Amino acid sequence: MRSPGERSDTRVLLLPACRFAHAGYDIVIMTDTEKAATVLQSLLAAENEPAQAALPMLNALVGLVQSDGPASLEVEEARASAFMAICELGKALHRGQPADQLWALAISAAERWKSLAR
Repeated sequence: MRSPGERSDTRVLLLPACRFAHAGYDIVIMTDTEKAATVLQSLLAAENEPAQAALPMLNALVGLVQSDGPASLEVEEARASAFMAICELGKALHRGQPADQLWALAISAAERWKSLAR
């Protein structure tokens, strides 16, 4: 368990986005396209890591995959598919189950979300 203020070793790749500070917090505002691209890059990076290293990377993506504003139904469905695929992948990794097909599904879902979010 981490103590307050201790940094995690979780790695999430962030694309250029609008940053500003508010009440001591660094807040990043990203478009859907930037979020989808970041999720895809992080999935591709995590795929090459052992399960124990990949799990925190996947957990860090949850906030990026959540909806935070209006979007077309098609984009929302693609985002939801990416979210579910990432969750299924995380469960398999956590349980030590084979995940090769789940990696492919999660990456494919993120690619679809990215292509629709434009």
